[in-house]
Amino acid sequence: MKTFDKMDAVCVDYANRIDKCQCSSVLLDSDNIKQHLSNHSKIGYLSMIILQEPESFTYDENSCITSFECPYLKYVIFPDGYEFSQRSLKLECDLNTSRFTVQMAVNGKNITETVPIAYIACYPMQPPRNPPIDEPIINFLYFSVSNFT
Repeated sequence: MKTFDKMDAVCVDYANRIDKCQCSSVLLDSDNIKQHLSNHSKIGYLSMIILQEPESFTYDENSCITSFECPYLKYVIFPDGYEFSQRSLKLECDLNTSRFTVQMAVNGKNITETVPIAYIACYPMQPPRNPPIDEPIINFLYFSVSNFT
């Protein structure tokens, strides 16, 4: 084990920086999604998946989020649905309307949508390709009791 005489650290308060942006954004996770999106048409699905708040952001000169990083998938929840992407995602705040324009690449298509509030989240892990088998598969044979009377 190493010991150090001095250690320097820097703390960054992302919440204060986001609050300075004219466009609204909400960082979602599994604990707060129902609080923010309880009336969303897809809340049943969205509340069942594991979500975590993004941790690594890029900002513009107006303190608005322009992109964020996730371990696996980036989620953006729109007023009438949601999209997720492993690749590019760009947010741009229109200072005249105070709305975000979201640009994503999903399945080879570019999606652009303007939203009043940018609801963003991360899906933290890649699902296994072949789930592990814990127990042997059991096939049941069903038959009618009336055949034996």
